[in-house]
Amino acid sequence: MSDCEICGKEMKDEYEIELEGAHLTVCEDCSRGKPAQKRGTIQHAVSHRRDFGDSEQDEVVEGYGTIIRRARESAGMSLKELGEKINEKESILSRIEWEKTTPPDSIARKLEKELDIRIIQKKPAVKRASTTTQAREATLADFIEKKEGK
Repeated sequence: MSDCEICGKEMKDEYEIELEGAHLTVCEDCSRGKPAQKRGTIQHAVSHRRDFGDSEQDEVVEGYGTIIRRARESAGMSLKELGEKINEKESILSRIEWEKTTPPDSIARKLEKELDIRIIQKKPAVKRASTTTQAREATLADFIEKKEGK
């Protein structure tokens, strides 16, 4: 189950809202009184890796929370001070540092600029084998044929 990006409690149903220009996934309680779009019942955990931008093949690096926290602490800033500098809420920055929330592109870029870090990288290109040499996983039919001696 995912956690609400505002209050932090586990969500049965997800709602997507826009709050001060940020798109958030929130619980039913936090979506009340705001234009919200129900995204449905959560069926699996959400990965912290996601694409940035429409045409770019960028993703957030592993351990982004630790990178952000170390850079912020070495700059001698509190979460509140960092939030004021980049115009973001302290609670959102805390969730990002603890890797409970993947930073949206806009926040990730602000953090990179303010803290002089890199947390967005190009996805490595995936080489695909040709169909004639590509290995495939065994199917149930393969096991049946083998058992029957075909």
